[in-house]
Amino acid sequence: ILVPRRETCNIVHMSRLACLVVLALGLGCGGDGDGAATCETFSSCGGDPVGSWQVTATCLTGISEDEEVFLEQCPGGDFSISAETAGEFTIRQDGTFDYELTLTNDIAVGYSPDCTAGLTSCEQIDDACTGDPQTGCDCAFSKMSVNTQTNEEWTTSGSTLLLDGVDWAYCVQGNRMALQFDEEGGLVYTFSFARQ
Repeated sequence: ILVPRRETCNIVHMSRLACLVVLALGLGCGGDGDGAATCETFSSCGGDPVGSWQVTATCLTGISEDEEVFLEQCPGGDFSISAETAGEFTIRQDGTFDYELTLTNDIAVGYSPDCTAGLTSCEQIDDACTGDPQTGCDCAFSKMSVNTQTNEEWTTSGSTLLLDGVDWAYCVQGNRMALQFDEEGGLVYTFSFARQ
């Protein structure tokens, strides 16, 4: 029986910030509803990213590798992820940046009865699972992490912001900034920020 990975990231191929996003974000959006860019409205436009920024929203669209594998093995199951991000991101004129982000990721997995055949207890999948294998099991996982990075390098080229070796589409308009990272495999991560 497939249990979703609680942490997945290959740091060799992406920066720590991109890895942090991969670990932290999930399907769904979170934000403060103040009109900041969302998954549906993001459009890269470039601009001057220098400043101190506060995260106001996070969003991930697409299907994660975990969800894809789970649904292949348990087609009648459900898989959902929600994410909340809080923290600060400082981009300095000298070409360096810092961030401190608190990330909370909640994963809900529903195993249909055809996926739990042979089990006598849902806890056999994981301690976070409840229900009756005869009618299906529901599992809830949560992860919170605080991540800090200092004095990493950044540059821009048109509407691309290169953060520690990873390209992000970005747009700065007034006191708002949005960053978007398109990971191979279909996931697109979007952060919205307000200038502090």
